[in-house]
Amino acid sequence: MLCKKYIVNIDSGICEACMTCIDKIMHPCQHCGISLTHPDDTICGHCLREPWPFIHTVIPLMYNRWLSTLLIDYKHHAKLSYGYNLTKILIAYLARYYRQYELPDMILPIPLFKAKLKKRGFNQTAIMAEQIGAYFNIKVFYSCKKVFDTQPQARMNRYHRTKNLKGSFAINNLPNINSVAIVDDVVTTGNTVLTLAKLLQELGVKNIHLWSIARVI
Repeated sequence: MLCKKYIVNIDSGICEACMTCIDKIMHPCQHCGISLTHPDDTICGHCLREPWPFIHTVIPLMYNRWLSTLLIDYKHHAKLSYGYNLTKILIAYLARYYRQYELPDMILPIPLFKAKLKKRGFNQTAIMAEQIGAYFNIKVFYSCKKVFDTQPQARMNRYHRTKNLKGSFAINNLPNINSVAIVDDVVTTGNTVLTLAKLLQELGVKNIHLWSIARVI
């Protein structure tokens, strides 16, 4: 995808040369997905003090400039094949990881505000969720809405990001289920997924998983 060369029979849709440009998270924190220094560790220092609410987090790739190019083209230039192939990488990691754990009951993609959805024409996380759900035979829940549009968060500190997102999601008619996987394309500070996880907890969901293509380290 990065070099634009034609690829035949490659599971991920990315050639070996381009895969070397995409950094993998080798030893992730079980809760937040950040890369750990020591291979025997399972939880980062931050999550030991203030753990993220996810019982399982699967994020295979580090967000770098190469991956940024693919994801921007996917979201903003409708290069849907890029998202499809990157989601295949995530699915491969999920399939290996959940050999020893129980899969969640439902998948919840991060919603877009209606004006942004109309402008873009699709929600990239919903497409990801559908692809993952089809592979694992898990239902996708679409009744989570973005109530109002939030300001771009790239230059905000943690306090202002949290304030910016407060009350921005609403969930209607959530089934009586025990576990949900939140799906996002990129996790940066985590404020978006943490806000949604808090709402799910308030609605009685006990076990929340986090699945994403990439993590900003």
